[in-house]
Amino acid sequence: MSSKEENCIRSGRASRATFSFTLIAATNRDLRAEVAAGRFRQDLFYRVSVTTLRIPALRERKEDIAELVEHFNREVSHRQSVSVKRFEANVIDAFERYAWPGNVREMRNVVEDMVMSTDDDTVTAAQLPEEMAFLGAGARHTPHVSAESATVPDLDAVERDAISTAIARRQGNLTRVAKELRISKSTPYLKIDKYGLNTTLRQARQQDR
Repeated sequence: MSSKEENCIRSGRASRATFSFTLIAATNRDLRAEVAAGRFRQDLFYRVSVTTLRIPALRERKEDIAELVEHFNREVSHRQSVSVKRFEANVIDAFERYAWPGNVREMRNVVEDMVMSTDDDTVTAAQLPEEMAFLGAGARHTPHVSAESATVPDLDAVERDAISTAIARRQGNLTRVAKELRISKSTPYLKIDKYGLNTTLRQARQQDR
């Protein structure tokens, strides 16, 4: 210790260190709306909101899904020391139609589970999680059929897909789901039980926390 430092300590004038740092904060809430509702301090908002970067949810960038699947496929294969798998086209199609309430984190977990749960080189629709299994029933490309031979769409599947998407978009708020779909407030509860969407609802609500 130098004599200058000793003199500072004896005189009670210890030197003060100066730190410089950058704060990066992330949230899935609209902070301006939270401030307006009185749930977030206005002074703190103006301290942290110097620059805002909005990252679109996975369901808003379907064109990235195939590339993300390949990335996580290779990542899991390297980490777990297993061979890289090939994902069938109808699996990718199901991924692109799914709402992904858990966003990219959910996709990473789904891809890892599917890669690790097969001993084959190919991941098929049979391995899709329960909440998206119905989306893998159709192929990516459907051959042309005449009006006479065309079949009626599976209305239950269409309804289930619409409700699942609305649940994700409204973060599990069933009152808003009913309003968006223009149905009675009790209907979403009945449809969730009918189509087994409890996992989708739980994930959507967890994402909103």
